[in-house]
Amino acid sequence: MTHLTGADIVSRVRRTINEARVNDSEFYTGADEAELDSIIAAHVLEALNFVHGTADPDLLDAGETATHVTGTRELGSYFVGVVAVPGYLRLKSLRVQGWSKALTEIQSDEEDEYAKQSDRYACGTPERPAAFLSVNLENGERQIELYSLPKIDSSVRVEYMTFVEDTGADEGIDVSAKLEDAYIYYLSGLVLTVLNDQHADDMFNLAMALMGVSAQEKQEKGGV
Repeated sequence: MTHLTGADIVSRVRRTINEARVNDSEFYTGADEAELDSIIAAHVLEALNFVHGTADPDLLDAGETATHVTGTRELGSYFVGVVAVPGYLRLKSLRVQGWSKALTEIQSDEEDEYAKQSDRYACGTPERPAAFLSVNLENGERQIELYSLPKIDSSVRVEYMTFVEDTGADEGIDVSAKLEDAYIYYLSGLVLTVLNDQHADDMFNLAMALMGVSAQEKQEKGGV
């Protein structure tokens, strides 16, 4: 991860916008410096979450954790496990002891597939595992439900789980090193969108290219 302070971000976005202005005599933001800084600060996390949530997984720097799972209920001859991930933003990889393969995608408990997990014949198994992001109703924290485990005791654990965390911006942000430039371009695009400047699309297109996202994928992922 690369750490960028608030001052770093403002300076780099300003420079990116100014360089575009130099290259285009008609480029004009219509904003003074104080307004520009305020707009940048207001979109720091929006840009970070979009870039980390949309980029090619191979470009992500993700923290790794190993932890024991907690059994939630018995499901036929299997058990459902859960892992608390309060800072979760996006999964990069997940492997649980007893599973035949690792996962690189996680589904939401709002998707139709989640409803099938209550059926012991249709749910995920150690041979075809599945994972779903849900919310713990007792404490409101995010968690990952694991379908399914061959057994549940103190020896069953998540062998590895790498995921990008959702962070605050009080003391700056941490962005994946390979996505640093993409982040600056995307944030610049958001700023120019607020200012109704047509050059915002140029910034977004540069960001998407650096994120490894094609035009078709951009539409599917809801890119600006």
